[in-house]
Amino acid sequence: MNNAGFLALTHNAALLLAMFFIYDMATSRSRAAFDPLWTVLTGIALGVIGIIIMLTPWQYAPGIVFDTRSVLLGISGLFFGAVPTLIAMVMTAILRLFQGGDAAITGVTVITASGLLGIAWHYYRQRPLSELSAREIYLFGIVIHGVMLALMFTLPWDVALKVLSNITLPVLLIYPLITVALGMLFARRLQRDQTAAALQESEFLFRSQFDLGNIGIAITHPEKSWLRVNPRLCEMLGYSEEELLRRTWPELSHPDDLQLDLEQFDCMLRGESDGYSLDKRFIRKDGDIVYVHMTITCYRVDGKVQFVIAGMLDTSDRKHAEESMQLASMVYQNSSEAMVVTDSYGDIITTNPAFTEMTGYSLDEIKGKNPKILASNQQDKGVYQGMYYALNTTGHWQGEIKSRHKNGETYIALLTINSIYSPDGTIHRRVALLSDITDKKKSEEIIWTQANFDFLTGLPNRRMFLERLDLEKKKAHRTTLPMALLFLDLDHFKKVNDTLGHNMGDQLLKDAAQRLRNCVRETDMVSRLGGDEFTVILSELKNPQGVERVAQNILHEFSAPFSLGVETVYITPSIGITLYPEDGEEAETLLKNADQAMYSAKEQGRNRYHYFTASMQEEAQHRRQLANDLRQALKNDQLQLHYQPIVDLATGHISKAEALIRWQHPDLGLVSPADFIPVAEETGIIVEIGDWVFRQAAHQTARWRASHHRDFQISINKSPVQFRDGASDISCWLKHLQALGLPGQAVIVEITEGLLLDASKTVTDKLLAFRDAGIQVSLDDFGTGYSSLSYIKKFHIDNIKIDQSFVCNLKANSDDMALCEAIIVMAHTLGMKVVAEGIETEEQRVLLTAAGCDYGQGYLFSKPLPENEFSRLLPIAIPKPKGVCCE
Repeated sequence: MNNAGFLALTHNAALLLAMFFIYDMATSRSRAAFDPLWTVLTGIALGVIGIIIMLTPWQYAPGIVFDTRSVLLGISGLFFGAVPTLIAMVMTAILRLFQGGDAAITGVTVITASGLLGIAWHYYRQRPLSELSAREIYLFGIVIHGVMLALMFTLPWDVALKVLSNITLPVLLIYPLITVALGMLFARRLQRDQTAAALQESEFLFRSQFDLGNIGIAITHPEKSWLRVNPRLCEMLGYSEEELLRRTWPELSHPDDLQLDLEQFDCMLRGESDGYSLDKRFIRKDGDIVYVHMTITCYRVDGKVQFVIAGMLDTSDRKHAEESMQLASMVYQNSSEAMVVTDSYGDIITTNPAFTEMTGYSLDEIKGKNPKILASNQQDKGVYQGMYYALNTTGHWQGEIKSRHKNGETYIALLTINSIYSPDGTIHRRVALLSDITDKKKSEEIIWTQANFDFLTGLPNRRMFLERLDLEKKKAHRTTLPMALLFLDLDHFKKVNDTLGHNMGDQLLKDAAQRLRNCVRETDMVSRLGGDEFTVILSELKNPQGVERVAQNILHEFSAPFSLGVETVYITPSIGITLYPEDGEEAETLLKNADQAMYSAKEQGRNRYHYFTASMQEEAQHRRQLANDLRQALKNDQLQLHYQPIVDLATGHISKAEALIRWQHPDLGLVSPADFIPVAEETGIIVEIGDWVFRQAAHQTARWRASHHRDFQISINKSPVQFRDGASDISCWLKHLQALGLPGQAVIVEITEGLLLDASKTVTDKLLAFRDAGIQVSLDDFGTGYSSLSYIKKFHIDNIKIDQSFVCNLKANSDDMALCEAIIVMAHTLGMKVVAEGIETEEQRVLLTAAGCDYGQGYLFSKPLPENEFSRLLPIAIPKPKGVCCE
């Protein structure tokens, strides 16, 4: 090979470098694979280089040329693959045929062999091309060019030998080296690309883990400051990245965990370790505690730590779960409720100490056994059937159950059973909680008894009565059999309490309750509503006459005397009867009807029974309407006082008057006090009315004292209701008198005889308060009630008013006259004045005056008059009567 050939080969080698740039251009779009267009373009580019190389060959002889096309096509097949190489082969083969010459066919075969060998080497080697070594590429070059030299024998033999003798050594020395040089450039480029890809992938993985991972990552300085932190760590600690970078990690460490961390950190800095792991706590920005598991490693240069990398896994949930497990275990072991765990077959696995305390069985005694060992023979089997059904359908059951202690005693337990399921839906465990509620049940039974039964008699109370009444109503509606309600009140029971004491009264109530029980069936119900009031429910009455028979039996039972210690007492009942559904359908209506019927029995003489009638209801409605209207009467000035003179029988002068209330109803006209006073007493309105009467009368007294006589007195009637606890306040009356400048003697309070029998402290205190204030007390209707001389003396009664029933038929030498004379003598002997009521004739006046009666009152002198008419009457001495009759 001469200098011209060497220069041609050098020029060809330089052109081969263009392959490297073509490779860069081809792989810049996609490093994974060439798309079809770029594959064709790459093949054309390689063919162009091959053509250029072939146009600058080393010409050995006319028609026989040598160039580096074999290197081009071999490297192309090896690194570019089949399609680009085949395109380049076709282009260079066409050119060689076009050039012609004796070696044209040989040139085409060399082109073909070089390309195919490169392609074959590309596809059949097992390792990546980036791992190609110089030795393998050199071997590849030897093979290609060895084949090329062998193809020289396609020339005439003498020509082939001559060519081979001249070019074999240069070809085998230079061409493989050119192949190695170019091949190594491609291999190194592949290695560099793979390294870059690996670095990029590693960077991507690191960034993904750093920015998106579930682990907190921090890069810190050996001086313990934060250099870099990832979002997860910021989230764990509750700080922003900027806030963390301004702080050190010891500042955020829990004080109890910091020392151990610092010790291991210092050991790592001294080179005693390359890293360490530990569990520790950090304090979040909001003050909460974060549990983490840390893995720490360091990066060193020349043995000196440059920075530290810490990975932190948030274990708070696990720690909390562990704490919850520990707490659950503590609760399990220390709970006051017994707990037992069974397997899916119902055999006991474990129990807690409370179970042993409740049942008497230790875990060793009961482990592996069925909880049926605790079952009591007293328990209804239906409860167990319901339990098993609920457990098999819902996995849960709760209820009360009777269980047996190890010592044989029976106790009541509140049992709750829950099932724990396996992932496949089968029963894994059952957990039972037992609470001993024996004492609670006893307490509930006592409370229930107290809430539903009368403590004294043992009878059902009002609450149970109303429940039973509602139940019996429903039963009667369903069976169409009527029901009866009896309401009983013991006649004059109060006298027993007042005379014999409440202990004897309680004993009487218990005996009465037993007698009532003896008069009814077991299916009927006797109850005590309170005081001396009882009810009887007679249900499913097939014969209505049975009600009357029961009522008669009750009256007969009560006809026998009651023995109360050494005392014998006779008590009768008054009975009211109402029927369901004939008389009403609501419980309240039935009770009200029976009560009204009972009062009718009392009004008819007591010791009898009375059926409810519609007229009773009308009367009750009338009384209710009166009560409602009466509340408005005070507000609307419908009430007024009339005054009836009380005349000094000796002089005929009017020195006193009795204030009598009148009601001018806007619709009913003048309503009699006999009609509205009882209603006022029942509803309690009498207290307000009484205060109003007192104030009106006091004002009028002050006026008449100023205009007529300074000792003038007005009598006012005081109802027994006003003496009850909390009714009228005597001190208010006294203050009112003081405000008017009146002494107590200006007012006289009239009471009935029955009030004196009420020896309660309230009544006594108020009567004595009247006496102390100088207010006189008159005993009204004397002789008609239960007079007691001891009470009259005790309370210092000032005046006695003889009832008009003794005056109405008064004649000389009559019994009434004798009674009036006796009353007058008795009163004067006790230092009391006497007022005779109901004087209508002159004869009555004369007889009473002769008997020594002090004062008289009646229509003979005047009927009750309004204030203005009474004022005109005051200055006039009462003349002889004009024969005025009673109205």
